[in-house]
Amino acid sequence: MSSRPSPGDVDPPPRSLTPRSSLDRFPWYYVVKTCFIFYLILPSTRGAVVLHEKVVKPMFTQRKVAPTTTSGTTSVTSTSTPVVAAQ
Repeated sequence: MSSRPSPGDVDPPPRSLTPRSSLDRFPWYYVVKTCFIFYLILPSTRGAVVLHEKVVKPMFTQRKVAPTTTSGTTSVTSTSTPVVAAQ
């Protein structure tokens, strides 16, 4: 007899490590995900705008750092008027 186990004798990986187990705990995952995508996409709900204004924008404004200046340089300012996009 050989000391190596045959492929049928190997224990399967623990259930917690299989990728399907997380979806088994939340059976409506794909339904909720599809509804969330529709919420983001549909213009009537303005979901993407709401998510950007309430979550993404505040995260970036909190991380804003003060600009660094270098000594001995002068900044050039523009004297032209800003261009405003037509709506």
